[in-house]
Amino acid sequence: GIYVATSNNQILGNVIAGHGQSVPVGLYASGVRIQGSPTAPANGNVLKGNYIGTNAAGDAGLGNTGDGVFINDASNNIIGGNAAADRNVIAGNLEQGVRIEASMTGTSSSNVVAGNYIGVKPNGLTALANRTGIHLRNNTTGVLTGTVIGGITAGHRNVISGNTAGGMSVSAGAPTFIQGNYIGVDRTGM
Repeated sequence: GIYVATSNNQILGNVIAGHGQSVPVGLYASGVRIQGSPTAPANGNVLKGNYIGTNAAGDAGLGNTGDGVFINDASNNIIGGNAAADRNVIAGNLEQGVRIEASMTGTSSSNVVAGNYIGVKPNGLTALANRTGIHLRNNTTGVLTGTVIGGITAGHRNVISGNTAGGMSVSAGAPTFIQGNYIGVDRTGM
């Protein structure tokens, strides 16, 4: 969908859906991929107000075959925010809603995922599944640190529900801060 390999970009108010497997196999067709490297950082990017994996109304899936959002070897990126207009609806994707990783030689630090609907429609009440809501991991010697999922206010709350394989998977990345989210329930907490 959108491949970002530079810093300080804003991706606002888009419908990003329906992308198939890319070539070569292994470079999944993510809705948005933020890919950094030691010589070309991809830091400080912002994604707000997007529908990623759905149609324009957000009421049906047009999933990307990869992840909704994939951040790899990139830091200080923000997905969402604390205002309703900042909310991304990340749903209907065949892999993770949001995946954050560090490769064997890379670092992903201080990325923020806040205020989003992940695995539910824009009403926050009805499921529209990804495989896993949010997945964090690093590869052997990579450094994944300081990821923030949610926050201390209701506006920072992610609703992570309706996904087929689970709400969150955290296999590495200390410290990771997971706070104030609704996981497995709708936006009302039911």
